[in-house]
Amino acid sequence: VKLYDSRGGKDETPFSFDVEESAVSAFGAAGMQDAPAAGDDDAIPPSGLLYSRAFEPVSSVEESDAGPTFDDSPSVSDSGSFARFSSVQDDGDRREVEFELAQERASSTMAALVENQRTFFFTGQTRDVNFRILQLKKLYRAIQDNEALLMEALQKDLAKSSYESYATEIGLVLHEIRYVLRHLRKWARPRRKQGDLHLFPAHFRLYAEPFGVSLIMSTWNYPVLLSLDPVVSSIAAGNTVVLKLSEYADATNAVLKAMLEKTFNRSFLAVVQGGYTENHALLEQHFDFIFFTGSQNVGRIVMS
Repeated sequence: VKLYDSRGGKDETPFSFDVEESAVSAFGAAGMQDAPAAGDDDAIPPSGLLYSRAFEPVSSVEESDAGPTFDDSPSVSDSGSFARFSSVQDDGDRREVEFELAQERASSTMAALVENQRTFFFTGQTRDVNFRILQLKKLYRAIQDNEALLMEALQKDLAKSSYESYATEIGLVLHEIRYVLRHLRKWARPRRKQGDLHLFPAHFRLYAEPFGVSLIMSTWNYPVLLSLDPVVSSIAAGNTVVLKLSEYADATNAVLKAMLEKTFNRSFLAVVQGGYTENHALLEQHFDFIFFTGSQNVGRIVMS
């Protein structure tokens, strides 16, 4: 798009910049029944409650050796983008239009990501306990393989020593995975419940089922622990995961993003980086469970 800035007087100085075609797709959340409260804390993991939803799958699904993959690239062009740029009068207006376009691109990308994860969830693979155990073991090996890189990144971001990095972050996540692996099959088994006398001879069982698509919003001061610990619980409960990293731990975020993207398919576990624009775009989408760590003020925004 080429515009002319005539504020300098007679000389009209041309300046240009690129405008991407962005998708403006609205993700409509289907109805969801409220989940009943969990009973025995020892029997059901944190995120394993009941969930039901009407769903219409997307059409762009490809099979590969690593499982189904989904195209989450924007597909609908924004016909109003160029029209809006034609009305730009000054730098303030231009920045406002650029911000709006960036917001639309982010919203479109996040909507496609969430929709693709929901599609993968409804394939039923995450309900299989063996699948969950396999993913947790893959995460465990990935953390061990990248332990030195994580320690180096934590030293850059927060000046943590190797001992502090392992004792307060990496080691706790590894311990959590080992604990979950020992108990997951027990947690996933149906539990017998005693019924009322007037319903005799009926039998009662409680089934722990995953919510669906989960969003984890991490924080900067414990960027490994408060990113991966909720991921462990979400995977164990059979959910898919969108992990939003804090924008203030650059070195650690780079290691986590590279490690997780190498280990998992984005349709199962996706990592999102960025600031306000990405956070706003994510919170526009419908998630079945949100794990947020942060201030009360931001927490109220997430709740709303």
